[in-house]
Amino acid sequence: MNTKSSLQKAAVFHKFGGPEVVSLEDVAVPSLQENELLIQVKFSTVNSADCRIRSRNVPRGFGTILGLLYGFKEPKLKVLGLEVAGEVVATGAAVKGFRLKDRVLVNLGFGMGGHQEYVVVKEKSQVIKIPDEVSFEQAVASVFGGTTALLYLRDKLLLKPNHKILITGAGGAVGSAAVQIALSMGAEVTAVCSTDKAPLVGGFGVHKVIDYKKSDWKAQPQEYDAVFDTVGVFGVEDLIPWLSETGKAALAVADLPLNLKCFWFSLTHKRKVYAGAVSPRNSDLEALLSQIKNRQFDPVIGKVIPFSAIREAHQIADSGHKLGSVLLKMS
Repeated sequence: MNTKSSLQKAAVFHKFGGPEVVSLEDVAVPSLQENELLIQVKFSTVNSADCRIRSRNVPRGFGTILGLLYGFKEPKLKVLGLEVAGEVVATGAAVKGFRLKDRVLVNLGFGMGGHQEYVVVKEKSQVIKIPDEVSFEQAVASVFGGTTALLYLRDKLLLKPNHKILITGAGGAVGSAAVQIALSMGAEVTAVCSTDKAPLVGGFGVHKVIDYKKSDWKAQPQEYDAVFDTVGVFGVEDLIPWLSETGKAALAVADLPLNLKCFWFSLTHKRKVYAGAVSPRNSDLEALLSQIKNRQFDPVIGKVIPFSAIREAHQIADSGHKLGSVLLKMS
């Protein structure tokens, strides 16, 4: 492939707004440096991070930070997409660890750029090989929800075998990953989800499913070693009756004041409440793919949308009630 002259399709947005601001355009395939890989994207995802950046609809206190990173009046980055799974189609002269046709998973992070047919990444970035036993779809669906769940459960909540944990939003990308990973760690899981997602969540083998549409469950607190709120149900004070004396909680959705409140609460109490972004490493991605390979974790894929219909994927993600991950099939 002549990367200097070739064109590709990319999902581009030139102003902030709803799904309608995203459109497919012809853009140049990125040129390749000696330490980089050119990857043909097979699948990507559209998730809540894409929607927040596209719409500038972020939790209170983070607007200025988002503006500095991505622009105030118009987008600095024109192509969204946090993660991709694809095939190596060209390598720079200095690349040693990858070959043509390697199947790879890439976490692009908040530099974005996954919603296009080809991406270029440095060999030393977050790019790993996908085991033969793992599909492109499973690999790319594991990143956003899987890394968030793994890092909170393992590193923040310090989840141990036989710990009792409550997980809210158990049908979403983060929640469904958290349920499965917590079970693989030997925890006793109580999962909160909607009626339509209850059969799926119950099928994971959880101890109990709470259907929030059928009961006033928050009025009947139970004591847990850990609570993982993936959808913004709890405030800090709300969590106290739900936690054991030394229990820990994590809030995956929190505005800046709530982040600060969590920090102060954890400094002054035996119970701990954590919030904020997590930063996965290559070893975390490899751990997730190993769990998929060993059938301990199967990322939930709610829908696969053709790249040409990317606005539909944004609409689903905007709804706030999507099942698992929404995937983009690039070709």
